[in-house]
Amino acid sequence: RQLGIQHRALIGKKILFEFDPSTPYEKVIREFALECASNKETVIVLTPRGSPIRQTVEGEKGLEVVDLTPSTLLSPILEKHPERPLNLVYDSLSDLALSTDSRRAYTFTLDSLRLLSDPRISAIFLLNPSAHDSTDVSSLRGLFSNQVAYGKQGVSSVKFG
Repeated sequence: RQLGIQHRALIGKKILFEFDPSTPYEKVIREFALECASNKETVIVLTPRGSPIRQTVEGEKGLEVVDLTPSTLLSPILEKHPERPLNLVYDSLSDLALSTDSRRAYTFTLDSLRLLSDPRISAIFLLNPSAHDSTDVSSLRGLFSNQVAYGKQGVSSVKFG
């Protein structure tokens, strides 16, 4: 609802969610996850310990929280959850790029989008654009046909391909 998009329209979408860290962006992600869970869909939130997303979703019924580290792989998670629809929240591409490098984050994102190409898998990848130079942000944006920007005024733009 916060995105102004009906749940059915989100199924199968891979979304780049750009956020301003000074906003309550984690509430939007929580609502997305709970909406999916209320529709009896599997929801997995990949997030590092101590993140605002983790603090917001931990303990919520119907959500599985997975510790996200630079070595976390998506394949075993997908194998563990063969049922569909499946919803993933990846928190965050910014953390990955800053803990490794922007090239690795780009490659990971490209590989992940291929791996998650099943039309019954929905995924939201978080990105704090202010933490990166504009070239890196543009490169990551280029991988997603579905993009949402969330700032001080709430959702400031939505682009769905």
